[in-house]
Amino acid sequence: QQQQQQQQQEKKTSSVSHAPQPGQPSTVSHPILGTLEVQPGENLDKLVRRKLKTLRQAVQKQVSYYFSPASLAKDKHMRAHTDGDGYVPAEVVASFDRLKGLTSDVNFVVGCMQDSAEVEVSSCGSKLRRRQL
Repeated sequence: QQQQQQQQQEKKTSSVSHAPQPGQPSTVSHPILGTLEVQPGENLDKLVRRKLKTLRQAVQKQVSYYFSPASLAKDKHMRAHTDGDGYVPAEVVASFDRLKGLTSDVNFVVGCMQDSAEVEVSSCGSKLRRRQL
């Protein structure tokens, strides 16, 4: 259900922010991607899908790094927020600067990790941990 809500949010785009001159790009606001510049003749849906895919991959890579053995071994802040089951609140993970540079949407971060091979999402959907292999 959470994944369906995220997919619906990702599909939402507002109307064109300004009426472009003929042959000029237009700007569109997206709830996750922010302001996008759309070139004349460019398919907005394809642009959004491509940018979301790239963002998802970047988020997955960054969060996977945070939960890598090498990173966990030296990250006192992560260890301080780890519960007895090895989970860290997703909002703590999403507060790290490099991840905030990608997105400020905690639900998007959790959604990106749903199919991760390295990191698992808790059943409540609010915590993350290194996948138990």
